[in-house]
Amino acid sequence: MNKRLDHALKQVRTLSDAEQEAAADILLEYIDAQKAGTWLTAAQVAEIERRLSNPMPPASDEDVAELFDRLAR
Repeated sequence: MNKRLDHALKQVRTLSDAEQEAAADILLEYIDAQKAGTWLTAAQVAEIERRLSNPMPPASDEDVAELFDRLAR
């Protein structure tokens, strides 16, 4: 095992059970993404697929300008 990964796992072992679960979830999501060839979670992929199946019309130039104006405030 890589020394850095071994060090990280030792640190994870010092965390609470809930924090260990969260760390494991992150690591497993990373591994799943590597296998799938994507960096998105399954939920993110599902959301993209949902949005692509029901596309909205593109924003007008005026809509985009209004958004940028609001964000700049």
